[in-house]
Amino acid sequence: MELEIILKPGGDTPIYEQIEEQIRAGVISGTLAANTPIPSIRALAKALRVSVIT
Repeated sequence: MELEIILKPGGDTPIYEQIEEQIRAGVISGTLAANTPIPSIRALAKALRVSVIT
């Protein structure tokens, strides 16, 4: 199962922290299984429509 990352751009939490929190939550909950590849920085930025710098 693929982890869906949902961002709240106008929120108090920076986008990079939202991404980190959701990946951590996915690992802890088992949604993101061990050895499941995560997208590259560029692919993730493109999918989320954010800057690569984020």
